[in-house]
Amino acid sequence: MKADSKSLHARLYKFTYSSDLPVNLCPYFWKLVWGVIILIPNFIIQLPILIYHLFKSKNYRRCETPGDNRGNGIAVWIGLALLTGYIYLHYHMVKAVFNAYSYDSDLATIGTIMDIVLLLIFLGLWYSEWRKANPKEEKPPGVVQEFIKAKYNNYCPKLEWDKKEEI
Repeated sequence: MKADSKSLHARLYKFTYSSDLPVNLCPYFWKLVWGVIILIPNFIIQLPILIYHLFKSKNYRRCETPGDNRGNGIAVWIGLALLTGYIYLHYHMVKAVFNAYSYDSDLATIGTIMDIVLLLIFLGLWYSEWRKANPKEEKPPGVVQEFIKAKYNNYCPKLEWDKKEEI
């Protein structure tokens, strides 16, 4: 089976495991399933580090082990939580000292809902324009189809990667 090393599943594998792409479909498929399951928690944990590297330099290289980015990300999240709690407590302390509590929560809730609706409308219009400019292409069968076919025929094919470039 031929696979593209710049495909979405290959990028997901590199994002989750930070290792070279394997040459056998069966372990690659099951690691990919686990990578999809933990994609959102893994992304949230690594988000501060990814944002840091986005603004730091153009040549972002991942750490040697996936635990490095996850550990650094967890440390940043804990620091942000502590900073947010500190600011929140001091903000309400200042408001209580000056008797400044005249907050109308109903109007604030309505304003927030309106902001969210406008944001969703904007994103919908932007996505429809983007989809018109970038139509979908026909692609050969993917990893899941090849894996199902291999399991049905009781074999495990080798993977051949097209573009051996760093992701």
